[in-house]
Amino acid sequence: MEIFPLLIATATGLITGFLISRFIASKEISNAKEKQDNLSRDYAVTLAKIEEYIKQIKELQTELEKERNRRIDTGQSLTTSLSENKFLKEKLEQQKAELDEKKKIMLNEISLITNRMLEEKSEKFTQINKLNLDQTFQTLNEKIKDFQSKLSESYDRESKQRTSLETEIRKLGEAQNVISKETSNLTRALKGEAKTRGNWGEVILEKILEISGLKRDVHFKIQSQFTGQDGSRYQPDVVISLPENKHYIIDSKVSLIAYEKYFNAENEIEKDGYLKEHFNALRKHIKELSQKNYQTLYQINSPDFVFLFIPVEPAAILTDHAIYNEAFEKNIVLVYPSTLLATLRTIAYIWKQENQNKNTLEIARLSGEMYDKLVSVTDDFTKVGEELIRAQDIFQEGYKKLYTGKGNMLKTAEKIKELGAKATKSFPVIMQSSAEE
Repeated sequence: MEIFPLLIATATGLITGFLISRFIASKEISNAKEKQDNLSRDYAVTLAKIEEYIKQIKELQTELEKERNRRIDTGQSLTTSLSENKFLKEKLEQQKAELDEKKKIMLNEISLITNRMLEEKSEKFTQINKLNLDQTFQTLNEKIKDFQSKLSESYDRESKQRTSLETEIRKLGEAQNVISKETSNLTRALKGEAKTRGNWGEVILEKILEISGLKRDVHFKIQSQFTGQDGSRYQPDVVISLPENKHYIIDSKVSLIAYEKYFNAENEIEKDGYLKEHFNALRKHIKELSQKNYQTLYQINSPDFVFLFIPVEPAAILTDHAIYNEAFEKNIVLVYPSTLLATLRTIAYIWKQENQNKNTLEIARLSGEMYDKLVSVTDDFTKVGEELIRAQDIFQEGYKKLYTGKGNMLKTAEKIKELGAKATKSFPVIMQSSAEE
């Protein structure tokens, strides 16, 4: 009985072991089959790759055979090319030598041409400069000579004027005597002619003005009209012009009727009476003249006094000295032919000096302008010379960059053209051969 359970247990164990072993074997078989499938697939892929490699090896063998054949042909061609290259190289060296020789000759010619052009331009410029400078200095010399001539003339004229001043003073005395004689003669002729007596003073005054050397409408004006501040019209007998826009006024309308009577009276009583009448007429005219205030006219730049001209010198000399003082207090100065002539001659001399001074100042001004222009011309010529030298340097530098210098533009342009740049024109061969690296 005890064996039976043992047998059952043993049988059960055997069965269980068999089942387990079978399960494990089945699992291993399944895994092995899966690995076999994988190996089959890998073999197929590998086989395909091997076939591809074999195909490529065959193609490479074919290409290698072709390349070997080409190399054989190339070796034969290379031998021929080497022979031809040697010949071409020798010919190229010969042409290069010829071009170098031509280039040297051409560069020498260009250099000679350039130097000749520069020399011709420099020589021409020098000639032009010399011509301009000669003209400038000729003009300068002419102006200097003209300046010296004018100065000499001015000094000679001034010297002559100073020398002639004494002569003029002597002539002045002689003219006074002539005027006095003419006055006496004409005074006798004035009897009974009222209009002539009225203009007599103006005639004598104009005669003295002409003798003095002054010019009418230049240095003096007769019967000029002026308008006062109140609108009244004034007409001085004579307005004398002086330098710096100054003036003198002369009146000559004094009445000499009483003096004529005095001159022709036959006894002393009549003479005394007419002389007093002459004094009164003179005082009356002085008063009337002072009331006109000619010197206050805004168109006239006159001193505070006016000249009252007495045309007959004896009539002035006979005048009471108190009348001179009375007239002076009223800004009236009594003058007669001799004193007025001396005054006018002095004014004429002042005008001559003024004109000489103006001429001297004008000469000095022109000389200054001429000197300034000469300095400017000299500066201009200096600048032109500097610019010519600078232009020559720039030309040489540009010539190097274009033709002869390292990396010159002509050679670079030819290289660009050789590299395939499209161009319809070409530089002349002589220019191409002159370009250097």
